Amino acid sequence: MTASDPCSQPTGLEYGTVPIVGTKAERRAARERVSACHQSQLAELLSHVAAAIDRHRAGEIDAYAVDETIHHYEGVTVRCSRAQNRG
Repeated sequence: MTASDPCSQPTGLEYGTVPIVGTKAERRAARERVSACHQSQLAELLSHVAAAIDRHRAGEIDAYAVDETIHHYEGVTVRCSRAQNRG
């Protein structure tokens, strides 16, 4: 895991494995890593919505296209939240 990519896998783990985290401090650190990853992903998704709004303001797309973009990424954020809450 790197500071620049909070969503990268910790070294020494295979995809899909979950390390056993025992102490309160370790659990808190794990929650913070998940939260940082979630925030990073949300920021990226919001940039797509902001771009659609900018394109609408510039007259490139209509309001329906913006609405479609919002609903698309709303579904993605719901799935991200569910995945975070499972962890």
